[in-house]
Amino acid sequence: MQIPRHTPSPQHEQLRAFLYARASRDLKGRGSSTTAQMTENRREADDRGWLIVDEFTDDNRSASRYAKRERKRFANMVERVRAGEADVIVTWENSRLQRDLEVYVQIRQLCMETGTLWCYGGDVYDMRRRQDRKRTALDAVASEDEVEVIRDRNLRTVRLNAEAMRPHGRVPTGYQRRYDPDSGDLIDQIPDPVWAPVIRRIFDEFVAGTSPYSIARRLNADGITTSTGVQWREGGILAILTRPTYAGYRVFQGEIIGTATWDPLIDELTWQQARAILADPEQRRTRSNAVVHLLVGIARCGVCTGPLRAVDSPEGLKYGCRERFCTAIPAEVLQAYVEERLFRWLAAPEALAAFQDPDRAAEAETAVALVTKLTAELDAARAAAKAGTLSVASLIAVEAGTLPRLAKAQAAAEAFTVASPLLVSLMGCKDVEDRWGALVLEQQRSVLREVATITLNRAARKGDSTLRDGRVVMTLGPKRPPAQSSDATSTAPSNG
Repeated sequence: MQIPRHTPSPQHEQLRAFLYARASRDLKGRGSSTTAQMTENRREADDRGWLIVDEFTDDNRSASRYAKRERKRFANMVERVRAGEADVIVTWENSRLQRDLEVYVQIRQLCMETGTLWCYGGDVYDMRRRQDRKRTALDAVASEDEVEVIRDRNLRTVRLNAEAMRPHGRVPTGYQRRYDPDSGDLIDQIPDPVWAPVIRRIFDEFVAGTSPYSIARRLNADGITTSTGVQWREGGILAILTRPTYAGYRVFQGEIIGTATWDPLIDELTWQQARAILADPEQRRTRSNAVVHLLVGIARCGVCTGPLRAVDSPEGLKYGCRERFCTAIPAEVLQAYVEERLFRWLAAPEALAAFQDPDRAAEAETAVALVTKLTAELDAARAAAKAGTLSVASLIAVEAGTLPRLAKAQAAAEAFTVASPLLVSLMGCKDVEDRWGALVLEQQRSVLREVATITLNRAARKGDSTLRDGRVVMTLGPKRPPAQSSDATSTAPSNG
């Protein structure tokens, strides 16, 4: 049976009206944007001769019991209705004000107590009238049920896509999607030619020792913004590094459920390296942008074995044992010694040999040479882009062609060694000192953590800042043996 709607009487004219509009994603494409709703609301109020006191809009907000974000404008409007500032609330339809029966009951009670009318769908309802309460209640039940239908449909779609390992939800940066022009159905998800190289760069720099903070700064310095056109931030870099999507994995309800239908942007080795770094508390701590001195936390005290810190003194910056004051030395003296020893060791053939499977040394040398060559090409292109002699678009094109080759060469080099890609790129280089100077601090510290054990002993005489009498003991070499070799050894300890 059709229930008769309430027809406004003459006393409704010149009422003070609040206009409310709300839209959520579930109504996309139905012509119900908040702008369109508010246009209809204004027309309704104008046709009835009501005075529009204020307008309230909650965009991209759900009104169901599944809502995750508060409708701040709705809450503000309710407060002002309760304060007696309006005589009528105008909405496009019943569901714009609520999609939850509990909320409907609250609205109904508010209108009953204040005498406020509710206008939607071309009709005006007075909640003090039994028939109007009944009609609006039936509409509220229908609105809530529509939410459940939409939710069941969405959950079913999500589940089916997960079972098929197909993409779902927003398109991740680095990919683009192709749709059937006739049906609009998703065909596949493919690498984006512009953004896929940026994602690969982020992972490559991270596993090479660069912190998320520094990666963001370098991207911004190179004129590369995010896909939304804003500056990169550390949190955005971390979000990318923790997303299994880029390794070609399908995630459902926060868990990896298998291999996806799309191609990965990074190889499995890079993904596992990134995960290991992120999971290592020591790595996370030492990669903090708060560390500004090369040997902090890496060199250790020979007396108490505690890590050395940077200590300000009247004589200048020193590396010293802050906790027990066992020993200290001018920072520039220790750092110059460590770097000089490291450069000589990296340039010598023995460095690479210590990390190699001896049965595949020739293959390793070929792979390392290619890594060195491609790394130099990338460095030159990025320097040109920074200097303005190469456009950002051209840099992205260079990276798109070079990064996959570099990743393949690094994987080949690592198959024969236990050295990181960054360390491999430094070994055997004639210009190792220049390459070292081009690295950011996090990368330099990463190399030292991988190969160096540095101990500062107490000086023979108080106040002695020289490196005599076994003051520094520095050992260089792999801290874990090559996978297929049992005779790899580190260099002999050397005193300054």
